Amino acid sequence: MSQDTIEVISKPNYEILNIDHEQQYAMKNSMVYAKYNYSVNANKLFRLAVSSIKPDDDGFLHYETTIPELKQAFGFTSNSLYRDIDSLTEEFSSSIQIETEGGGFKKYWLFSMCEFDREQGKLLIKFNQDMKPFLLNLKDSLYYNKRHLSEIMEMRSIYSIRLLEMITEKHKQRFIKDATQIYISLDEMREALMIQDKYKKISHLKDKVIQVALDEINEYSNIVVTECSPRKRGRSIVGFEFTIYGMGSAFALQYKAAYMQELELRKKDKLERNRLEAYKRNMKRSEDKAKPIDGQMSI
Repeated sequence: MSQDTIEVISKPNYEILNIDHEQQYAMKNSMVYAKYNYSVNANKLFRLAVSSIKPDDDGFLHYETTIPELKQAFGFTSNSLYRDIDSLTEEFSSSIQIETEGGGFKKYWLFSMCEFDREQGKLLIKFNQDMKPFLLNLKDSLYYNKRHLSEIMEMRSIYSIRLLEMITEKHKQRFIKDATQIYISLDEMREALMIQDKYKKISHLKDKVIQVALDEINEYSNIVVTECSPRKRGRSIVGFEFTIYGMGSAFALQYKAAYMQELELRKKDKLERNRLEAYKRNMKRSEDKAKPIDGQMSI
């Protein structure tokens, strides 16, 4: 075999990583409930890479992007990503766990390789071949989840991204117009969001996880959630029922507009409360400094 032939065979196929927020990403439904503990930006990078896969791809390519492109995709204004790219890609060294029948599980690693060229500011990634069943040839399957990147790239909470995908997976249909009720059990939510040992009080779970997620889902996604009602077994809450509308509904458009006004008021109120708390803390520190030290007289 000639040297030229060897070079052609060994040269990897490259694809520029998609950063167009109008693109869609798709994954098998089992990925919606998979356990993995990635940060919000690692989740976004994962979905950016998935959106670069074409429907008829039979294998994974090497996906290439640059720090300026990622900054644009993430909405960053500083150059901190040059510093943080190591820790960001290091997150993918932890596994993704997918439940199997009989209470078992399989663990996978998302990427087989992440390479960063600091001189050129280029990032090169490739999916692990074991991820093929979850990310490739989905057009022939009914059991996959599909969203637009624009729905998740502005979100600041990982809970928002994962809960949006869980809600739409539960619906099964691609387009939601009329009111639909979706039930998610408490166990499903805790497992998928990796909060089995957090927010034990339901009030804390609703404030710190569900409400945060619903605010961002209603602000950025193409559905609106108009109700979130607890479902009980006896006196215990076992899950939540969500009422959702697609943006094809006139009611949904009106509800979203009203919700955004209320959300803006809540944000302003929170900002004012934070300012007041900061003022009180500063006053307390000033008072403490003004107090005489034991044994000394104040003038």
